[in-house]
Amino acid sequence: MMPVTMPVLLAFLRPSDTDAIVLDLQKNPDAPYRQRPVENLTPAQWLEYSWIDSAFIGIAGEALTIMVYVRHNAAFPGVNAVVFVMSIASSLLQVYPLVYAETLENAAAQTGSMMQRYPLYGSIMGIVGALGLPDVLSLFFIAITNNISINYARKQIFFCLTIGDRQNSTDTENPRPQLLRNERWP
Repeated sequence: MMPVTMPVLLAFLRPSDTDAIVLDLQKNPDAPYRQRPVENLTPAQWLEYSWIDSAFIGIAGEALTIMVYVRHNAAFPGVNAVVFVMSIASSLLQVYPLVYAETLENAAAQTGSMMQRYPLYGSIMGIVGALGLPDVLSLFFIAITNNISINYARKQIFFCLTIGDRQNSTDTENPRPQLLRNERWP
């Protein structure tokens, strides 16, 4: 149903040629890409301008996609699969990793850097979750919690709330006395 309705809907929503706002590439050209330096390269520069990195990422990504497809009977659905495949394809289309990063940064000026880090953070959280570290950490904090630590946390929260309330209060004569009373916690 979706493959039929979406093109019709998008064709209906398309503005007329007179109302369309077209980017003039003569007035706003793309910034030129960095060229590979010819002089002596540092190891970091060599990695930034090496096609081997892009090829490795592309081959590893395609191998992972094929492995998941074969192993799980085509169970690689969802938006994460689309993001993964598009990231791998765009990495292969750009010759150098530095050019890939600059292209992504120019295409999405506000969110480009976050889009580059999202797969890394997601994979770290996937590894942490697969290892069971969240369960271990929660059990650790439960084990060290006692009445003294809970009361200490309550006092700290109360202190932060009252200080913040004093600083944000506009009424100097009556600065919310119910929060400023010197009471003992129940």
